[in-house]
Amino acid sequence: ANIWGIIIFGLINIFAMWKLKYWEGLFAVGAGGFVFMTGMVDRYAYEGVVLGLILVGKQFKLLKWWILWSVIFWLNLYNQWWIPYSFEPLKQLMLGQEGLVTRGLSLITVITFIKFIAVIHKVNPSQPPKQRLGSFRK
Repeated sequence: ANIWGIIIFGLINIFAMWKLKYWEGLFAVGAGGFVFMTGMVDRYAYEGVVLGLILVGKQFKLLKWWILWSVIFWLNLYNQWWIPYSFEPLKQLMLGQEGLVTRGLSLITVITFIKFIAVIHKVNPSQPPKQRLGSFRK
């Protein structure tokens, strides 16, 4: 899984440099690192959540995917700390079935990331990006 994560993350970086605009590329790299690199801690997802919100301000059709991403991010944080204690049924749900719920959330996170990038790329695919991450050309 570690090697596959590195390969996928490298492909995301190449795609972001050549196919996405600046903010979109930053989101792809920041969020993609959290989603596909193994052993990432939750704090590394903050970049993706914040940059995703910035992109929602520019492309409102991303709102539903950002909300889903944010809810899963919150559940992931809750899965680590279990506070507030009033959410005990949620804790039991996430701990039960040998981690099936958390694995399902991980799968939904990957699907949400892919859908977010697909929507970003569909917005204006025929025009070349005005400002690319990996390009210094004018």
